[in-house]
Amino acid sequence: MVDLVGKVVKEYYVSYLIGEGSYGSIVAVNDMEELNKEKVIKLVKFVHGSQREKSFKTELSVFRKLDSLGNSKRNGFPQFCENFQVDGYYAIVLSDEGDNLNDIRKRNKNLVFNRKNVATVGCAVSRSLSTLHSIGFFHADLHEQNLMVPVPIDKINPIKLIDFGLSKRFKTRKRRNCIDKTYKVLLADERRCSFNIACGGDYRKSDDFESLFYILLIDLGLSCYRENKAQRFLTKLKLHFATETFLQNLPWMTIVFKSMRAQNDDDFNAEIMIKALKESVELLEEETLDYTIDDGLIKIN
Repeated sequence: MVDLVGKVVKEYYVSYLIGEGSYGSIVAVNDMEELNKEKVIKLVKFVHGSQREKSFKTELSVFRKLDSLGNSKRNGFPQFCENFQVDGYYAIVLSDEGDNLNDIRKRNKNLVFNRKNVATVGCAVSRSLSTLHSIGFFHADLHEQNLMVPVPIDKINPIKLIDFGLSKRFKTRKRRNCIDKTYKVLLADERRCSFNIACGGDYRKSDDFESLFYILLIDLGLSCYRENKAQRFLTKLKLHFATETFLQNLPWMTIVFKSMRAQNDDDFNAEIMIKALKESVELLEEETLDYTIDDGLIKIN
């Protein structure tokens, strides 16, 4: 993908490669028809019938459905600009939404955020997940690199949820919300999947929220991602069946986790989790991320 750097694709000048993953690459571009406005293009190699093609089409479906919503619902996600094919690649053009939460957290010496900022992140992502579920998709791949923080900070939607290549559609009532065997193995091997998925269960709304909960714990300094797969499974087991002990240094998060566990998976209500997050840290409605800009880089306290 590096060979596109310095070239013009349609009306976009490709300035640099942001990153590459198993499902494609992301490049930073300047839109020459919009006064060189910065955007990003996600590129996926065209291989008919491949998992990459399916991933691209899934992501495109998500963005098209989101694009049909009102601004208040759509603001928790990047803006979808267009899609096209070029030189054997599928391309999705999106608004540039800044740095990801993982990179920002690592700018802090103690590698953590304060409680109110963690609660703010949790509330913002919970709303986005609720919107995603409302259009019929699970995210199924939630981690810090998929949470972006645009500058200037949007007080209402300070976090943008990205990357829907592994998202899964809800099934109809006649069919369970299941995923194919290879996909289930992929999720079970990932550090961030829920306890239910690690046990081979069918995907549910609460699984996305449990992945979010792991992110919040990491942002508070509690490591949930162990190097050894057996240790990772044991960590999830402790969280579910010895919650108070596992979260003894973060008792306020026990309340948040129990607000999740007490819900019916078919009617999971994000507002209950949001209420628990706000009340646990006395977060006011008008509060947003507490941050500074240092040498052009955002730092969240």
